[in-house]
Amino acid sequence: MAGMAERGYDEAFAASIVGQIRGFAEYGFPESHAASFALLAYASSWLKCYKPEAFLAALLNSQPMGFYSASQLVQDGRRHGVTVLPVDVAVTGWEASLEPQQGDRPAVRLGLNQVHGLEREAAWRIEEARSVAAFRDLHDLALRANVAQRDLTLVASADALAVLAGNRREALWSAAGGASGKGVLKSAAIAEDHVPLQAPTESENTLSDYRHLGLTLGKHPMTFLRERLYRQRFTTAEDLRLF
Repeated sequence: MAGMAERGYDEAFAASIVGQIRGFAEYGFPESHAASFALLAYASSWLKCYKPEAFLAALLNSQPMGFYSASQLVQDGRRHGVTVLPVDVAVTGWEASLEPQQGDRPAVRLGLNQVHGLEREAAWRIEEARSVAAFRDLHDLALRANVAQRDLTLVASADALAVLAGNRREALWSAAGGASGKGVLKSAAIAEDHVPLQAPTESENTLSDYRHLGLTLGKHPMTFLRERLYRQRFTTAEDLRLF
């Protein structure tokens, strides 16, 4: 104010200038912040458009983010043509990864970090043991990776043992007795006939997926309720587009 007075500006004009400067101070920082964020948004948009698999894998490995859940990210990726593969102890690492497939675009393999409750150290031991040799069966996995029964049960519940132990129910049954023991009998496998168990229904698998992974690669949960909702005269969003 003093500087403007010395230069011949009247007090009312000087006050209005100071008021404008004070007003800019209220959003001057957000404006510069927005410019930086715009650059990140542009780079992210480019990656999502041209490298959607890498974009999805990176976001899954950055969880928890507080914006979108892993389920929302996977659903969006699949709507944009991204192939997402399930957790599988025979090939899966701790984090989501890109896996070659036919064609130019890779697939996204879900990581063991999606299995609720599984410790990172247990997943790392599985990776390390698998790098030496492929697992022959569930007992071989438990023995060489030193996997406790709790962790076996977790990966079985997430349907990540299908290649070694069959469907989810069979895997859970095998996990109950598949953990490595201690002492001189540690390497002794339990001789037990295979117990064939009926595979869970699609709806049961969907519920288990959400309970143990937080997402599903199967049908959307609403699929199993749609007929009932139709009978109750609910209208789908797809049908509303016709009006």
